[in-house]
Amino acid sequence: MTESIKTVKKGVYITGKIYYELNPISLSKYYAGYWLDGAWNTLATPPGTVRSHANQIFITSTDVYITGFCEARRITKSGYWKNGEWHTLNTKYKSGIKKSATNIAVAANGDVYITGARYEGWHGSLLMMHAGYWLNSNWHDLPVPVIFNHSTTNGISIDNGNVYIGGFCRDINHHKKITPCYWLNGRWHGLPVIADNSHHAFRFVSEGNIYTLERYAGYWVNDTWHELPQKGDYGGIAVSGNNVYVLGIVDNNVGYWHNEKWSNLPKPADDTDIFPYSIAISDNDVYITGVYCGIDEKKIMTRGPLNHPCYWRNGILHLLAEPAGVIRSETVAVAVVTK
Repeated sequence: MTESIKTVKKGVYITGKIYYELNPISLSKYYAGYWLDGAWNTLATPPGTVRSHANQIFITSTDVYITGFCEARRITKSGYWKNGEWHTLNTKYKSGIKKSATNIAVAANGDVYITGARYEGWHGSLLMMHAGYWLNSNWHDLPVPVIFNHSTTNGISIDNGNVYIGGFCRDINHHKKITPCYWLNGRWHGLPVIADNSHHAFRFVSEGNIYTLERYAGYWVNDTWHELPQKGDYGGIAVSGNNVYVLGIVDNNVGYWHNEKWSNLPKPADDTDIFPYSIAISDNDVYITGVYCGIDEKKIMTRGPLNHPCYWRNGILHLLAEPAGVIRSETVAVAVVTK
């Protein structure tokens, strides 16, 4: 089903994409959309689109915004959907092409901020990028210290009128020296580096405090480091009051930390693999998106598993519907409307 969003409805919104073919995977057809309370909705795309992808979602009292890209004739256009209608972003900047639009936040006055990075060419096998953002479709570079020649963004929040953009910088001549950072109203701030290869994964702002997740070991609150009880592979952080939730994989178990208490996520079946993607808190309920894949399905595929979409609410598993003919799905982000 493809239709515009006429009103913001109460429910659980999960962005993602669906595949109708996978051979070869590099030429797969996939289409962006979202699930609302378990039902799939395909997002409309410009004529000639062969592939589309939905990323992050932001919902106001009147509008639903989803970032992503559409591809036609090997030309990829970054943009966003507002209430189901596609808007292409200006992607030209001097000699650089901006990457796919990812994270989004909308200010109280209606200004739309979307983070990204523009490409600056290749340095050996590494693609050089410069961090920035779109403000109402106009691109702005973010300032970066001169010691760095590569930077990118990976999150945005607007809190009490202040705009926070997360990211990291590095000197690509020294590949392992990564400095996590954030920009507050366009002003760069580097975080203390805890290791030579400190991957800044996500950032969350709550009541003026900035929570920044490091991929393998813990998180910062503002500039103070907090190490988690066990090392793992962490991919999401959310905060509600004094409660900090970190999503990830520890000792091959998928689950999340609630402060320092670990909870495993249940699987659809004993022989199923599950993969988490994002976490959000709404009215003290914990929502986690992901996919599952049966062992038998993994044996069938030579180019990737047959993933199926799902989410957990407070640890209870919910399977998401897939349209007829879909052979693989992916979930990305979740947002919840309670009123």
